[in-house]
Amino acid sequence: MSQPDQMLESAGSVPVVTRSDVVVVGGGPAGFAAAVAARREGCSVTLIERYPYLGGLASGGMVLVLDDMNNGQEVTVTGICMEMIERMAKVGACIYPPVEDRRQGWDTYRKWAHWGLFDFRTASKPASIVMAAAFDPDGWKRLSNEIIAESGVDVRLHSWFSKAIVRDGAEVAPDFSVANKPLTEAKPLPFRPMLIFCGAFVILSTTTVA
Repeated sequence: MSQPDQMLESAGSVPVVTRSDVVVVGGGPAGFAAAVAARREGCSVTLIERYPYLGGLASGGMVLVLDDMNNGQEVTVTGICMEMIERMAKVGACIYPPVEDRRQGWDTYRKWAHWGLFDFRTASKPASIVMAAAFDPDGWKRLSNEIIAESGVDVRLHSWFSKAIVRDGAEVAPDFSVANKPLTEAKPLPFRPMLIFCGAFVILSTTTVA
C-alpha cells in the first residue's frame, strides 16, 4: 500500500498573545455563559470563537426558540441564560410568556403556541404553555457582545483551537496554540489553569487530556 503524501512542518517561533486563568473554546450559549461566569468570579478569561459572531447555533443557526427550560411548571434554566432572555426582551428582541400564562388552556395556547412556547414533550391537548423564549438571532449577537464587553472577557474571533503543547514527550503543559486568520498564535496559560472546551469535552487537569 502506498503511503499518502506528507509534508513536514518547519519549526518556528510563535508569538505569545495573552495569558488567562480560564480559556473557553467556542462562543455558543454554553461557552458564552462559561466565559462570563468565570470572569464574574474574578478569573481572567479568553474566549475563542471560529466565527465572526457569538451565539453558535442560537444566533448563526437560526434556532429562534429556547425551549426545554422547564420541568412541568418549574423553571429549571435560569442564571446567565435568563439574563440574556430578559435583556433581549427589553430591546424588543425576545418574547416569553408571563407566569400567569404558563398553564394549560386553549386561551393561552392560542396566544403563545405560534411562537413555539409550549411543552413539546406532552401528549395532552392543548399543550401547556411553559417558560420558553422566542428570540431574534441578531438580537442574541448584540446582547452577547454587550454582556461580554461589560464582563471584560478577552474575545478572539476567527480563531480555532489548534493543539495542546506537549513538553518532555508526554506531559501536556498548561499551554495551547490557536490558529486564526491570518496567523498562528501560541497562548501559554499560568500555572494550574482550568481549560474548558464547550460542546465537546472539558479539561480540568493541567497534566492530562480528556
